[in-house]
Amino acid sequence: MTGNIKNQMKHSTNNSVLVMNIVNYGNINLYGESTIKNTKHQCESINYQEKLKNIKQKVTPTLYIKKEQKETKTQKEIEQEIEKDVESYKKSIHTNQNKINTLLINQPSNLMTTTLSSFCHKRQYLVIYDSEKKSFLNQEIWSSICGRNNIMIIIKDWNGNVFGSFHEVVPKKMGEYSKKDFNHFVFSLNNPYHNPMKFKRKVISPILKIHLDNEGILTVSGFLFIGVFNSFLVSNERFWKYYTDPTDKGTNYFCSNDSIFTVDSMKILQWFD
Repeated sequence: MTGNIKNQMKHSTNNSVLVMNIVNYGNINLYGESTIKNTKHQCESINYQEKLKNIKQKVTPTLYIKKEQKETKTQKEIEQEIEKDVESYKKSIHTNQNKINTLLINQPSNLMTTTLSSFCHKRQYLVIYDSEKKSFLNQEIWSSICGRNNIMIIIKDWNGNVFGSFHEVVPKKMGEYSKKDFNHFVFSLNNPYHNPMKFKRKVISPILKIHLDNEGILTVSGFLFIGVFNSFLVSNERFWKYYTDPTDKGTNYFCSNDSIFTVDSMKILQWFD
């Protein structure tokens, strides 16, 4: 009986080993299947990543270029907006300055009125020509001054300088100079030196002429030429020949060192006692 028990135990042990082996083999199979599945999944994942990488490599440059173009366009738009703002600001400054200058001429302050009045020794005036309201042409100017006396031409250039001339005698015809004007003088009202100044004539000679041609408007001999396309002050040497100059700066006193100027506006007044 003991032998039977041993045989049974041996048989049982063998069965246990067999069962364990089967179980282990099953686990191995399960592990192997799991490993294979995981490996397959990883391979598929790797393949997907590779494909995605390839797609990105192909697509990304195009997207980057488009993005860069979009950013560049946006930058240009921003720069254009800034330029527009700057231009608008400049125009605003120029407009405001013009308004101020226009007010200075159209509505002279007490100081300016007093200064001009002291220059010509007259007390009242009438505006007979204004380039803001009438055409800037020789015929228009002539029709405004013809038959009058004691007229004062006031010019403002683009730099804000204000200067002009006083004429007790007016030419009799267009294209002719005025003569024997003993009370004529020129003046600077607003200049780089911020000091109004009167310059008396020292040579009695033909003075004011309203031109007949289409390019010239008027000339004050020894002082300036006003044209449709260009205007200028005479040289210092020529100015000193015709006018007394307490400043010793010549025509530089009127417009700094630039003898050529652009007329921004012009007014003509007639003065009365």
